[in-house]
Amino acid sequence: TRRLLVRIALLCLIPLAGALGGLHGNQVAFCFSSAVLWILLEFGLSRKTKLCAGCRKVPFLFRLFGSLLVDVQACWILTLDTNLDQLVSADATPGEVATLSVVLPCANETDYVLKTVKSVFDFTPSEELKEIIVIDDASQPVISQLISQSELEANRARIIRNDVAEGLIRSKKMGGDAATGDAIIFLDCHVRPVEGWTYGILRRLRQNVKRVVVPSITTLDLDSWQEVSPYGGGKKMCLTWNADFFWCNELAGPYVPIMSGGLLGVSRYWWEAIGGYDEEMHAWGGENLDMSLRTWLCGGEVVVAEESRVAHMWREAGNPRTQLKYSIPTNDVRRNRLRAVEAWLGEFAKKVRTFPEFEAFAEGGPLRIGNLGNIKKYQNKLKCKGFDWYLHRFQDFYFEVGMLPATVFNLKEKKSGLCLNNDMTSSTALTLVPCSKDSETQRFHESNARPDRRGGCCSGIKLWNFDACLNGNSVGDAPTAEACNLFGHNSGQHFDLASDGLLKFNRGQGCIVPQGAADVAPHDGNDPLVFAACGAKPGQRYGRHNTQADGTFNLKDLDSDVCLGHGEWNGMNVVKTVPCAQAEVWRHDPGGQLRAINMGLCLDANDMQTPILYPCYPAGTNSKQSYVVGGSGNWISLPRTWGDNGRQRFPAKCLDSRPASPAGTDLGQCEEARQAGHTWERVWPEMPMETKIFQTVASKGAFLWKSPLAPPRHHD
Repeated sequence: TRRLLVRIALLCLIPLAGALGGLHGNQVAFCFSSAVLWILLEFGLSRKTKLCAGCRKVPFLFRLFGSLLVDVQACWILTLDTNLDQLVSADATPGEVATLSVVLPCANETDYVLKTVKSVFDFTPSEELKEIIVIDDASQPVISQLISQSELEANRARIIRNDVAEGLIRSKKMGGDAATGDAIIFLDCHVRPVEGWTYGILRRLRQNVKRVVVPSITTLDLDSWQEVSPYGGGKKMCLTWNADFFWCNELAGPYVPIMSGGLLGVSRYWWEAIGGYDEEMHAWGGENLDMSLRTWLCGGEVVVAEESRVAHMWREAGNPRTQLKYSIPTNDVRRNRLRAVEAWLGEFAKKVRTFPEFEAFAEGGPLRIGNLGNIKKYQNKLKCKGFDWYLHRFQDFYFEVGMLPATVFNLKEKKSGLCLNNDMTSSTALTLVPCSKDSETQRFHESNARPDRRGGCCSGIKLWNFDACLNGNSVGDAPTAEACNLFGHNSGQHFDLASDGLLKFNRGQGCIVPQGAADVAPHDGNDPLVFAACGAKPGQRYGRHNTQADGTFNLKDLDSDVCLGHGEWNGMNVVKTVPCAQAEVWRHDPGGQLRAINMGLCLDANDMQTPILYPCYPAGTNSKQSYVVGGSGNWISLPRTWGDNGRQRFPAKCLDSRPASPAGTDLGQCEEARQAGHTWERVWPEMPMETKIFQTVASKGAFLWKSPLAPPRHHD
């Protein structure tokens, strides 16, 4: 009897510890129920009943551990639906989605704000529309001067004014928090909803209040203020490894990996449960990443209501009527995106930080993302999942289009010994240059889904970390690198390296072959050094020579007996090769500047083609005067740069005294390519960082069946 009581006490410790440790009601209830069943089993064993005869062979400690395993796994499964009621206001009830508040964040939308307000009122059923909240983000003129009080009342609208501009994100957060409807619908201040637009949104929110619903976003004609066409609207976006996103309407099903940002509906219950937008984000950009990942990882979902259409004014280059009337600081955009990454991507944030647009946020760098405590509060209360779950949830995208490649590699043409390259300039040409494992314009991987069978990768070849896939037209035309069709529907991007070494286009309709030969310029000390794609070639390898105690040195060409000096060319001071006795004395400063000590000038990228010696800027203020000297390639390189918030990226360039005109490529007949010996091989294959991280994280998540290798399929 004493032994039985001890065992019963040990079994009761599990639910008791869970209750004291903060488990939620349904979790504790399961643990107590489980304990009762295990106690009944122990009681049966003590009475030696036939039903429990087989269990006597299992030691009690094993049975206790089995009980613990079952309870822990059940608590994890029950995590998703716990404790939401503690996070929402008393008058927000799950399932009650009868009325809606429309939030319009507006900044200097003088021409469109009243039209938008009237359109929302006219096309929203009266019994559904509770209010229109216009957030005037320090507009000039003040919006209340553009819309009279009688017009506001007639359209059930009210204005909340920011005297100092808070930016789009904080304005939306302010409007969402002020909303009183059962649903909160965010629209831009330059839209016209289409008749019946609310039906699909509200229907889906009533099905599941833990949803964010996005409409189909079509195009608005500014002159007629009418929808241009009901077809081709934007619906879904997908997340890339540089924390950017692109339209991916081809992804099957109603579920949306990433919402586009401005237009969405959410129940007030869910808005309050997840905390709305990140109020520590500044200005504009990145809030769609945070809201999408916050919803998916914390127990909700994002879906599209295709029948709910909202016509939207798109920004058009060269059309002043569509241009922004407020500034978007690029530092804020990158900071916001990186906040979302650090909050939700976990270990995968390391991959995102490898992109050049985020280098300023590195430890010791000039920029910071700020404290994430306001997000972690909700992560802890909602027991949010890790990003590996998200990757599995959208495995049709991440696995089948090659976002987690097994290997990245160079493609080397065996006969010439050169590697395929796309230098990401204005040209899309594919060229052959000296091979370098360290050149990011030479590293490729298999990509793009296979449309010829259900699921699976890959039908094409992509430049790693760039939106550039091998693209062809027909035999006789030069192949190019074009924006990828990741879902494999563009047959012009069907390429593969066949087992016979041929680099085949569209199942052998053609093969990539060299066109001409690389032409290395002869060494001429009268010509200035230029910038060229970095590669393992003569003219780019320089080492420090005659280093002095004060840190100064000469720079010697490792492939010849000359050093770097200076001279005049077209009226400018340029870098030339000279006898080492006449070499310039250099110093590489901590900020990256390469100083010509005798001249008191710094190496400057000038026109990005011919570097010059120019007066030094204050350290860290001009990227054209920041260089990397040495490293594995012994290069003097201008680091990679970026533009358009990272949507444009420019690879590193190296100083070169013997620039080579690269060999071109062509699409030839495969049989002719085979006879000519134009075969290819993968060189320097390695598993990329993102795949290594996934394997590590997924293996950890596999404990206690937690790995979501077969994510649940939902139905609308």
